[in-house]
Amino acid sequence: MSVQQYIRRVFIGVIALFIPVSDLLSQSAGLGLDERINEAFMPFAIAWEDLILATISIGSMEIPIVLILLIGGATYFTIYHRRARGHDLKICRVYTRR
Repeated sequence: MSVQQYIRRVFIGVIALFIPVSDLLSQSAGLGLDERINEAFMPFAIAWEDLILATISIGSMEIPIVLILLIGGATYFTIYHRRARGHDLKICRVYTRR
């Protein structure tokens, strides 16, 4: 798949996501644009909030999912950047010699 085809597919996908939202926005008469946008996205926001702020029971502890995501992301990026540090230093040395 070429870059143009990929960009075209992404663009069409984004437009396809906003078509139902524009229908919802046009049906709400008498509301301002910000209120219509808020009304259209409120179900997604509530579902996202319920998912992220949910807790998982581990033994006698209740751990929020957001905490697990934050710790997992911090661990992943710490390990990734430690492994890539040697390569970064080599690149810096090459460019400082010029």
